[in-house]
Amino acid sequence: MLEKTHTPAALLLGALAGVLAATLCILGSAAWMAKQGCSASMAWPLATVSVCVGGFCGSALAALWKKEQGLLTGLLLGGLFAAALSGLLLMSGGLFDTPALLRMAAVLLCSCAGGVLGRALGEKKRRI
Repeated sequence: MLEKTHTPAALLLGALAGVLAATLCILGSAAWMAKQGCSASMAWPLATVSVCVGGFCGSALAALWKKEQGLLTGLLLGGLFAAALSGLLLMSGGLFDTPALLRMAAVLLCSCAGGVLGRALGEKKRRI
């Protein structure tokens, strides 16, 4: 039987790994934008992709370490990332319009996919 861990340490480590992955993606996309001479209109799509990658990686690692409830883990960490996006949106004076809601939905979807994948990778194969 699989060993299960019920500690929040896996969630915390997954969230930290997701933040690190998102930060590295944002730094890479900023360097790419500067090198290509892209306009500021490219910042939102690249930032959204970066946060989606961070949510995916963090949820996958947390579900892999927890060895249970991958979808719930992905939903929880995706909710944390979406809440962070909401806070940044409110602090910048933005509105919750359709693009902002679609960005949050994309982050939730990618995080859930990462949680399911991490859970699937964490299962041991049975040998007969």
